Amino acid sequence: MKKSKHKNTDQDYLHVVEFSQGKPNEISFNVLGKKSSASAGPEKKGFWARFRRKNKGSYEGFGASMALGSGENPALKDALSRDASSESGVSRETATSAPSGKTRGKHAQPAQKRFGRQTEEALFLPNASGFSAEAHAEISRRQKQRSRSRLISILLVVLVIAVLATFAGMWLYQEYEKNRTNRELIEQACDYIEESDQTLVAVDEFFAQPFADDTISRAEQLQSQIPHALELLENAKKYAVRADEAIEGSTTDKEAAQSAYNTIVSRETMLDVASKKLAVDIDAKKAMDDLALVEKSIDDAQYLLAQAATTVQQTSPETVAQSTEWLTEAQTTLQNAQTALNEAAELFPQGDFSLYGDYLAKRLEEISFGLLSNEAILIQDRKTAEKNNDLYNKADSASVELAQKFPETFAQPLVDAYAQASAELDNQLTQLRNDVGRYDSFLREYLGNETQES
Repeated sequence: MKKSKHKNTDQDYLHVVEFSQGKPNEISFNVLGKKSSASAGPEKKGFWARFRRKNKGSYEGFGASMALGSGENPALKDALSRDASSESGVSRETATSAPSGKTRGKHAQPAQKRFGRQTEEALFLPNASGFSAEAHAEISRRQKQRSRSRLISILLVVLVIAVLATFAGMWLYQEYEKNRTNRELIEQACDYIEESDQTLVAVDEFFAQPFADDTISRAEQLQSQIPHALELLENAKKYAVRADEAIEGSTTDKEAAQSAYNTIVSRETMLDVASKKLAVDIDAKKAMDDLALVEKSIDDAQYLLAQAATTVQQTSPETVAQSTEWLTEAQTTLQNAQTALNEAAELFPQGDFSLYGDYLAKRLEEISFGLLSNEAILIQDRKTAEKNNDLYNKADSASVELAQKFPETFAQPLVDAYAQASAELDNQLTQLRNDVGRYDSFLREYLGNETQES
């Protein structure tokens, strides 16, 4: 038999393919592509013979399958046997290919030395699961790689969540700051509103009280306070407008800002209407004083006229002079009453004061006839005296008839005129109070201050 030039063992041409998938206890082998073509000779036959099954159930050299169907691992058992043989100086190839007690020649012996050093054939020792150490190392490596990949994925997910949470937190904080700023603007507007309400509340209290001696002075004082209250409301409006322009998303905040603005506008209108009504009240009080003067003057004049008529019944220069004095005083009194009545009519042109005007005119006419009669008596002109006396009596009767038509309340014409002049203003104030109350109620709920008073 020709000696082979290649002293390489068969394991130089084999490569154990590591795997991590497939059936358990299965090992794949692959012939290296760099195997020399010279191996196709007699040694090739020995190569295949090495893996030829000697008997059923025996797997020399660990064939393609380890067939552990019986529950045992023959490959593991055989490998362990060969390992024990190698310890006694017998190689695996000698133990498996040469018959006991015989020799098959030089080339049948395993290589003892290579490049001046002892070489031993590496045994393939599968573990209990049928996998090689290299396969388990690969599996472990891949498991670690997958673990690292999972860890990296988890870290990336956590990082993304953290970034998103950070941005969300920043956005929420910004929204919170914006809402807090808007709320502070609304609260600042409400502070100005509350300060301005001092004037508005005082005005409402004034309107609820009857006229008195200090009505005009109090009304004028309140009128002087209204410009400052309007200035406060103008400042409040600026804050409400800023809040309304800054609010974008929140419906409640938007409604609160609009409610603040609306209640400010309503209060401004209330103060404007209240100022007009204060003016009406001032005029009404002046007219009332004028009518009070008219009423008193009428009573005083009637008393003087009665005294003059009684005195002149006994005609003498002294009695006629006394009667003339009383008539003149009554005339002056009624003339003053007529002036006061005209002033009241100017303050309330819608008032009907004609009855009082007619009465005063008739009484003045009566007085004029009395004075003419007294003059005639003094010059002893009996005819003229009697004629003027008849006219005097006739005018007196007419005056009495007019006086009987006076209303039970002398100032009733003024009361009616005042009600007519202030009715529209009162309606406006009532409506505005309702609006303010509605807006303020929402603001109190929004600000969480149910005790705030409008």
